[in-house]
Order: sequence, then structure tokens, then C-alpha cells
Amino acid sequence: MRLLRLLTLQLLFWVAMGLSGFVNGAQAGRVLNDSLVTHPFRHHVWQDVLNFAVNEKGEVDFGKVKAYPRRLNEYLEQLAALSPDSHPKDFPQDNDKIAYWINAHNALALRMIINQYPIRSASEVRNLETEARYLLGGRPYSLKQIRDKLGLWVKQDPQLMFALTEYTRGSPAIQKQAYEGLSLKMLEGRAVAQALKDAQVMQVVQGRPCGALRLSSFFQGFEQALFSRSVAEAEDSEALAEPGFVPVTFTGWAHYIQPMVPPTVAPRLGPDCGPGVSFLPADQVLRQVRF
Repeated sequence: MRLLRLLTLQLLFWVAMGLSGFVNGAQAGRVLNDSLVTHPFRHHVWQDVLNFAVNEKGEVDFGKVKAYPRRLNEYLEQLAALSPDSHPKDFPQDNDKIAYWINAHNALALRMIINQYPIRSASEVRNLETEARYLLGGRPYSLKQIRDKLGLWVKQDPQLMFALTEYTRGSPAIQKQAYEGLSLKMLEGRAVAQALKDAQVMQVVQGRPCGALRLSSFFQGFEQALFSRSVAEAEDSEALAEPGFVPVTFTGWAHYIQPMVPPTVAPRLGPDCGPGVSFLPADQVLRQVRF
């Protein structure tokens, strides 16, 4: 009887151990698969980072990400594995490509800030915009190079500028939702609406008969994409002998910003208004969660 009881206990023990191993193995498999690249590419790992560290105001708990960087690092590994250039079939639509470059820009900026944290200002990160430290689809990119890549689409859709951030008060706030091809337009609209309420990013002053437009100096990096002339536009002028830019006039910027502002303001940014647009001083202080 005692022998039978011992055998029964041993059997139960090994069954329990087997089940435990199965559960742990299944969980390990789930975690492993979750960190692998999906086909087509999706940004659920980046969404985990945003859920973990970003509040509804677009403020970031940098210390929290610094202490627990696993999901951010896994996302960077996914970005390093493929991009729209290296694996175009995984990005079937233009919006899928655009979403990749937006999220990649913001993830790389976060990683570079985390590397130097604790800091108060992005100015403390050496070569934040120009250092090509991380791979995207097997090729090193800087933040500036990503913005140049997006410049191909910015002229057609200027709202894209507001999707990018350097996590500073002078750049647009990070959205709490990861960009995906299907949600691109909706999230762009949210980013613009948030910027219109943020006097450090965009100010539209309702003057009479004309308004005034003040933009964060962050947007000056897009002037080449927005105001460059094509050869076709310049072939009958002397502009071919000059740098390929039109003057950055108030009217020029208003052409792109006017559709984004409230209808009561838009008429005051018309073609008869103003000789120039002003830019706000750069504010490099980080948008941090306050405790």
C-alpha cells in the first residue's frame, strides 16, 4: 500500500513537472515569436513601448525605459532586420512605408536619449540628428536621413511633419498610438490637433486683415522638401543657376499650413498676407513625465 502511494506521488510529481515544462516552453515560444519580425511588418512591439512609457500628453518616462529597455531593444532589432527598402514586399502600400519611417525615427530618437539619460535637454545628446548609429533594414540611418527619406511624401502630405518627434518641447509630442498604414491619416490628424494647442510647436495668431504664423524651428528641416523647385518648374528661369529653393515666404508656408488650421483662421493666411514666416526659438528641454 505504501509502495503504491509512493509510486502515485512520484507519477503526480513528474506529470506536474511535465506540465510546468510545457507551460514554460509555450510561454517562451510566445515571447520568442512576439519578438520576431512579422510579415507584413507590424508595429505592435513599438506599441508596447508607448503603452509602457508615454502618457496622454505625449510626455515620456525616460527613466522607466532606461530601467526596462527590453521591448524597445526588441523593436530596434526588428527595424534592423528589414525596412521598406530591403524588403519592399512587407510594405505593400505607401502608407505602410511611411508608418515604418515615422516609427523608426521616433524609436531611434528615444534610444539615443535613453543612452545619455538622465539628462534634461536633448542638446546634451551629441549629434542627435546626424549620427547614423542604428541599422534600418541592414543600413545605418541618422534621424536627418530618415526625415530626408520622408521628404518624398511630405510635400504631398505636410501633416507628416507633425508625426515626428525628438521628445523636446520644441518638437511635436509623441502620439501614444503606434503608426500603422491603416491608421496613418487618423493619427496625423491627432498630431496636428495637438500641435495647434501647443504654443511651443505652432502658433497661428488671428490678426486683421492678416494673421501671423509662428512655427517651431524643428520644421525648418523640411524646407528643402517643401520648397525645392523641380527642373521643369525652373527651366525657363534663371533659377537653375541658383540653389533649388523658392523664398521661404509666409505665403509659401501658409499654403501647407492653411488646410490644417480652423476655418475661422484659414482666410487670414491667404496669398495677400505677410512678407515672411517667423520661427520660434528652439526649445530642447525634454517632454518628461513630471512626478
